[in-house]
Amino acid sequence: MIHTNALVTGVWRGLLRPGAGQRAYLNCLALQAVAIVLWWPKANLSQALAHEQGPQPLLAVTVAISLTIAYYSIRAGAEEFLLDGQQPLREWAVGTSLSIRQILTGGVFGHGLQTLHQLALSSPLLCLAYTVGGGDGASLAACLLMVVLQAEVFWLTGAIVYLLIGHSGQSTYVTLRVIVAATYLGSAVAMPSASHFRMSVHLLGGSSEGELSSTLLTPPLVFLLTHAVLIALLCLVLAALLLRYRRNIAIADTPPIKTDR
Repeated sequence: MIHTNALVTGVWRGLLRPGAGQRAYLNCLALQAVAIVLWWPKANLSQALAHEQGPQPLLAVTVAISLTIAYYSIRAGAEEFLLDGQQPLREWAVGTSLSIRQILTGGVFGHGLQTLHQLALSSPLLCLAYTVGGGDGASLAACLLMVVLQAEVFWLTGAIVYLLIGHSGQSTYVTLRVIVAATYLGSAVAMPSASHFRMSVHLLGGSSEGELSSTLLTPPLVFLLTHAVLIALLCLVLAALLLRYRRNIAIADTPPIKTDR
């Protein structure tokens, strides 16, 4: 069961204690606050109505939350930092009898719990931006759901990068950040319906659908389906890597067979 999975309960305990993972998100909160300050309404209400352009702090802070949580998630997946008491995936694979499916389930749901906790920490900024700039509650909820799914994709990607190349100093550092930048820029240009930035502008910025409406499915549904498929595929890749790692360790620990001569 999910609620008894040791990886999920480990994340829950880690969230209740300060550590490197908690401190890393404080930096993300600071960047989100900067976004509100920069996009705080500079004009009074009459000027905004005259230009038919309302204040955009909600869109700004939503995009900032999306980007910072994505960046945090890929680093967490690559184990650049762990919550206090949290164990690496490799240790779960070789040091426990848990199945690979249980390890993956616990990892995915544990990180989902961590993302919800981060959104709760960011909620005062969201409420402030919502109060000042207004917006549609359903659209905001859809954007936040997309943040959670996107965070899972980046967490799984980070874990795969770590299992493939490990903590290889500068190479891992650069690879993770290039993936985040390339994903955000590439999706915004090549596949807008899979871009959280474009979806946020579409839902919260009041833009017309434009090229987002080139499919029979609604843009939010396209985003959700795309990321659900990505999560499933990345889980399969991560499961294969963990299983290979477990088998390699088991073979290395097996004593050689002695033969009589």
